[in-house]
Amino acid sequence: MNLNKKFAIFGLVFLMLSWVGNIYFYEKHILKEPIFIKHYYDIQSAMNNIQFYYIQNINSQEQVQNIEFPEIGQEYISFTESDRNNDKRYYKLKCISVNFCDLDQNKAPDNLKNKVITKAKITFTNGKIINEDIGRIYLHGDNTNSPTLTMANATSSSDNTGASTHRATKDTKVTGLYTKFPDIIEDVALIKVNGKPLKEIKFPLELKAGDNLEVSYEFKFNKNDIRKNNAYNITLDILTEDTDGNKGHSLCFMNYWLQSPGKYDIESLRIGRR
Repeated sequence: MNLNKKFAIFGLVFLMLSWVGNIYFYEKHILKEPIFIKHYYDIQSAMNNIQFYYIQNINSQEQVQNIEFPEIGQEYISFTESDRNNDKRYYKLKCISVNFCDLDQNKAPDNLKNKVITKAKITFTNGKIINEDIGRIYLHGDNTNSPTLTMANATSSSDNTGASTHRATKDTKVTGLYTKFPDIIEDVALIKVNGKPLKEIKFPLELKAGDNLEVSYEFKFNKNDIRKNNAYNITLDILTEDTDGNKGHSLCFMNYWLQSPGKYDIESLRIGRR
């Protein structure tokens, strides 16, 4: 066998092994079905266009045809679907934007107020139906902010940090902060009040009329904490009491979600579905 023939054979073997390796590598990453992210939301009555995220194979053409939430007993919910981002190799992040609000009144219908959603039934255009545990979503009733504390401004960033400033309209005291998700507040969300960590704050805080109260947040997950794959939209209630003993609250919001499928731990999401 001459040298050129040997090189040709070795070249063919190398190409075949590379081809088989690429197929194996691709098959290892391909999703058998879309993976829905867990969502932990605290939704106020007037909030609309609530986002639910899922990860899909980058070449998939399938779309969501219908989404149902069995716990609220509605067979059809108005929604839109969009592509958010992709990793240019295997996956894309998609968003289902759901509107629970009554379009005429711009608030949630009475039959949806004070409900909790944990499950969804999603139908795709190829006929596949997936029943998902989507996390925990609280749908609130009508909510009136404290007349003694108003929001002056609010900011948020794509790095999942944010802050809001609240101004006292008259002498009042802040008696504490409340949330439906205390485990997140105590564990992974670094909250500061007027620049100091929440754990160092001793309530009540006395505010004079015109004084500002700033609340800032930053989500900090450990490297192996699978909760970093979740999406969060959390409301913090700033509890207040004025000099006449009238109690109230003002709202601030904390948001977190990963904006690219490349930032998700796909393997842990796969394991969570088994």
